[in-house]
Amino acid sequence: MKKTRVLISLFLVVSMILAFAACGTPASSPSAADTTPASSPTPTLSDTPAPSETPDAAPVTITICQAYQAPQNAVIDEAIKEFNVQYPNITVVNDNEANAGDYYTVLNTKLQSDTPPDIFFGWPGSSMIPYLSAGYAMDLSDQPWVSDILPGCINEVAYQGKVMSFPTQLSFMALGYNQQVLDQLGGVLPTTYDEMTALFDKALATGILPMASGSDLYYLFSVGAVTDIYAKNPNFDQDVNSGKITLDGSPDWVNLLQHIYVDWVDKGYIPKDALGIDRSTTMMTEFVSGKALFFPMGSWDLPGILAIAPSDFQMGIIPYPGATADQAGVLVATNDCLSVNAQSPNKDAALLFLNWFAGKDINKQFCEAGQSLSSYKDVTPDINPFLQSFIPYVAKDPSHPFVNTGWPSQLMNDFKDLTDAIVLKSSTPQEVAKQMQDEWMANLDS
Repeated sequence: MKKTRVLISLFLVVSMILAFAACGTPASSPSAADTTPASSPTPTLSDTPAPSETPDAAPVTITICQAYQAPQNAVIDEAIKEFNVQYPNITVVNDNEANAGDYYTVLNTKLQSDTPPDIFFGWPGSSMIPYLSAGYAMDLSDQPWVSDILPGCINEVAYQGKVMSFPTQLSFMALGYNQQVLDQLGGVLPTTYDEMTALFDKALATGILPMASGSDLYYLFSVGAVTDIYAKNPNFDQDVNSGKITLDGSPDWVNLLQHIYVDWVDKGYIPKDALGIDRSTTMMTEFVSGKALFFPMGSWDLPGILAIAPSDFQMGIIPYPGATADQAGVLVATNDCLSVNAQSPNKDAALLFLNWFAGKDINKQFCEAGQSLSSYKDVTPDINPFLQSFIPYVAKDPSHPFVNTGWPSQLMNDFKDLTDAIVLKSSTPQEVAKQMQDEWMANLDS
């Protein structure tokens, strides 16, 4: 146990990285008047099929330690009530730690206590690794829901080839577009990179900013990398790790840096002083007010957009277009996941509840409560129409999680400084790619 505590303590200093805490182009975009999220109804979960296995009838108490906010926590409470009807011998305690910033500190303490949680919440990625490597998560690879989950989500919750968690919901990054502005420019969405830049030129000619991007140009690099790099080679990061390819030797990596940090800035597709402008305030306002066509965004930006949008505001969301119409990728990431504590004496009962909660009808209501996409291939929550406009792309195009999930953490820490140097003309895309490659290899173990 001492070794486990040390391991977890070391990893918990890593910052929790969230860039967040599935057929064709939509024909039209909904208006803001139709986009106020409906209040979450009281869940009715009776359609959830009864599990095929029944545990020992002896009384058992299991605890779920999680950090969901109130609307989704209410769905969990309702699921527990209906589960107890089916399994009255299993008492499920919902331990909600709504202060997400302190969650891992609380979880760490509870896992080392005499009464550790039987199911625990986490964010996929580096912050979960210490718990997985310490043996806290049960292998869920053979559970019935695994084959119905989007492959990208399964990859995010896998560790050493095994599925270690249930991925509950999705967020994404993409390009939002102002429908009224697009209509002014002819109303045709670009399906290729050349069509997009031609539309940019048309917007500039009419006094409209093509891309409302501020200092966080990483948003643009991320959505571009999914299409230009990871959709072409899903194993790109592994190939860099093995030395099969290098960042400075990858034309796709270098060209993407050239397009965004040199060409787009020089041509005025993004503000020339973008490094001094905040994306989520100033640029969001430019987008909503009709002064800009596109806005690089995460699904988590929608509440901010709606808060300042007029009642007739219309928008849609598309992926970054590729060189050809059939070459596009979508950046979707699992918001969070639930794992069964492999060290729990009640793990059989915990697994039974997890599989109950993973039922598609419950998951649909859970995602509706959080206004998020589902990790299931065939579950379509009734969520904000603006978010729904992106679902056809998630269903059609290759998906990849947030691109930095496979990078050494030090590279992500230095990414902005390195790429800002390109904008400031103190370095070139090729030189920065070489610096990134050197930093990647120097920090490979992280």
